Amino acid sequence: MEAPSASHVVRFGVFELDVDAGELRNAGVPVGVRGQPLQVLACLLERPGGLVTRDELRSRLWPADTFVDFDHGLNATIKRLRDALGDSADAPRFIETVPRRGYRFVATVEQPAAVAAVADPSPTSRGTEPAGIPPRPAAAWWRGRRAITWSWGAAVLVMLAAAPLAWHRLVSPPDAEAGLSMRVLPLVTLSGYSYSPSFSPDGGQVAFSRQDAGSTDQNIYVQLVGSTEVRQLTKGGTDRRPAWSPDGSRIAFLRFWGTDSRLYLTSPIGGAERQLSDLVAWGPISWSADGRYLAAVHSDAADGTVAAIWLVPSDGGQTRALTHPVRPEFHGSPAFSPDGRRLAYKSCGPGGCHVDVIELGSDLTPGPTPLRVTPQTIYTISAIAWSRDSRWLVFDAQNLAYMTRLMRVPADGSGPPVPIEAAGLWAERPAMDRTHDRLAFGRYIDDVDVYRVGRGERPAPVIDSSFADLLPEVSPDGARIAFCSERTGDAVEVWVAARDGSDARQLTHGPNDHQCSPHWSPDGKAIAFDSRSPDGHWHIWSVDSAGGTPRQVTRDDYSQNIPSWSHDGRWIYFASDHGMGLQAWRIGADGAHEQQLTHDGSQAYARESANGQDLLYQSGRGDSALLALPLAGGTARQLVACVKWSRFAVTGSRVYYVPCTADASNPEVRVLDTGSKTDVVFARIDRLPNTHGLAVSPDGNTVYFTRRSRESADLMLIEGFK
Repeated sequence: MEAPSASHVVRFGVFELDVDAGELRNAGVPVGVRGQPLQVLACLLERPGGLVTRDELRSRLWPADTFVDFDHGLNATIKRLRDALGDSADAPRFIETVPRRGYRFVATVEQPAAVAAVADPSPTSRGTEPAGIPPRPAAAWWRGRRAITWSWGAAVLVMLAAAPLAWHRLVSPPDAEAGLSMRVLPLVTLSGYSYSPSFSPDGGQVAFSRQDAGSTDQNIYVQLVGSTEVRQLTKGGTDRRPAWSPDGSRIAFLRFWGTDSRLYLTSPIGGAERQLSDLVAWGPISWSADGRYLAAVHSDAADGTVAAIWLVPSDGGQTRALTHPVRPEFHGSPAFSPDGRRLAYKSCGPGGCHVDVIELGSDLTPGPTPLRVTPQTIYTISAIAWSRDSRWLVFDAQNLAYMTRLMRVPADGSGPPVPIEAAGLWAERPAMDRTHDRLAFGRYIDDVDVYRVGRGERPAPVIDSSFADLLPEVSPDGARIAFCSERTGDAVEVWVAARDGSDARQLTHGPNDHQCSPHWSPDGKAIAFDSRSPDGHWHIWSVDSAGGTPRQVTRDDYSQNIPSWSHDGRWIYFASDHGMGLQAWRIGADGAHEQQLTHDGSQAYARESANGQDLLYQSGRGDSALLALPLAGGTARQLVACVKWSRFAVTGSRVYYVPCTADASNPEVRVLDTGSKTDVVFARIDRLPNTHGLAVSPDGNTVYFTRRSRESADLMLIEGFK
């Protein structure tokens, strides 16, 4: 076939194809479609009205030695082209399908000489806007962005109603961006849970991991941006963290077997998967700019290797470590800059995480000293993404109540992180479109609430909101419940409510961004809680239960958390790690006379018996035996052979607990009377509590716990992100 006429610009309707520039324009405005869809359009325009067979398109798009699912690939390419033109297979105005044979371009094609008269994208050359849609200023028709053609009137309105993302092509010019807010749109809203988006190089498709509700399988899918067409690439396994290669030909992902995972590659149009390396790897995954390497996280518990960033050649060659953290520090969430000259990653320790950036040589050898761009410690980070121009880093910051927010920070460390307010709460795992000013992210909502259950009853919610409410503790008189909540949106704070959940009020307002684990003093006049300081360390604080200024109780250089009072109010117990594993400690309520109580590396959650004679704790961090340690001295004795980690509470002579043998779908709460030695079922609670601990009313008739009420995971899109 010969190329279109001499000027290499062909016009049809309000569209024009500039073959030399490789650009399709809508009323003078470039439409963001590239690659194979444009090649197909060029083929069709060479013979307007004539049949172009599928075999001709095969030879044009895929060389003879390329092994792909041709039918699926061509169908997807035609679909993308029709989306760009606003066309329909059922009522074609541009591209007609000739069943089992090929395609025909059916619109009138004007001579290239006529293009000059309409190439200027001024408002007068675009026609009128349909009724009900306000006219856009001329500046908004900026070259280099996608646009929707408004001259189709009602047909476009129908298309907009049918496809929520169809209007994503309307974005603003750089000089107007500061005056316009970013727009947040749904990107993938399938049933089940969708995670970890990754854009194709041209921004036209997004790969992601998806899990059906009620299923344990996760697989990799691809969806056209602005469409509901979804293609499943992998099946029947646990496949996560897809990452699209820079040339668009491959998608890397992690395949899990139990606790191990390996890197795999597959084609974006489907087909066989190929294991890339035997290296045990963890996500996220990032491709180098030239596509020669993938960065992933590797650690080996067997030989004590700390988690670090490793390079895996995409041709399956020798792997090598890129970063070299020193225990207890570890690295994760690698992200190559668009130009391949820098690598961003998270660097974490016992106190939390930071974002570091390191310069890379031509052979990806790291420079000597990374740049730390986040001055304050972040509890944890899942993913990091670079902006198109490499000026910014976007990452998700999570607090201990699992509430996440997207943050942006200058990649040169010249300013502090600031929240991306448009993304809202529960935003996670960001991904940047390298072609357009668009940011994709997951919105994972894990809403947990406080439930209560009486003997033999069914659980019922008592404290609920659209935010996480957790870790309830009942006052000594049974009239009030203290709990922590993220409902302020900016921090986790301690709240107090009536025992029926009414009259909830915020008790703490700091001193930091996370205050939780409340516990009442025996007289009900004070509440102890833990608070995470900016350096990542936890300390115990106390506040009057009626409100007031908190008082710091512990102050040393280690972390102390999960407090509980002694029966006489003289002591506050807590967990602390002084380099010997978590142990149970106590300190005087006045902040003096700190004492270590256990020496076997027990765990964080401990409670004093009602008579003050024993300290109850578990023998290990995890499901383990419940022990009673005499506080006057002596050897710990076993009370229960195995209890679900931290799922126990004490009142009077009774211990309420969830046994390790409990059915996860309908677990029982048992009650052990340490005096009579009876051990019976108290109630069933449908699902295991989502956080540590149970709480019991003083009369022993009601158990309170935290349980998930709502869970969802969708993918969202921010347009106009700069």
